[in-house]
Amino acid sequence: KTEDGKELHFDHGAPFFSVSNPEVVRLVQEWESRGLVAEWKEKFGSFDFQTLKFDSIEQEGLSKRFVGVPGMNSICKALCNESGVESKFGVGIGRVEWLDDEKLWSLIGVDGQNLG
Repeated sequence: KTEDGKELHFDHGAPFFSVSNPEVVRLVQEWESRGLVAEWKEKFGSFDFQTLKFDSIEQEGLSKRFVGVPGMNSICKALCNESGVESKFGVGIGRVEWLDDEKLWSLIGVDGQNLG
């Protein structure tokens, strides 16, 4: 907590993500309508410890940036609750393959095991 009693929250995941593929854009738009993500309109910059000031960095020309709501892990939590999804925790993914004939993604563990 801060001196004025306000709580601070830190999300240590990716700061934001952006999309350009039309299919993924549609998916992210659906997530946005469900409240899983929101456009991130905050400033980019760095904190100068000598002057104790925030130096803004202009980011013109970048595509729309999104963040998970309330945190980046919200997206994964929601996807884990989708029907037909089996969650496996503590497993490292070594490779992701698109199975064109089946129109599915296949996950291969770091140990080479097919995880489905």
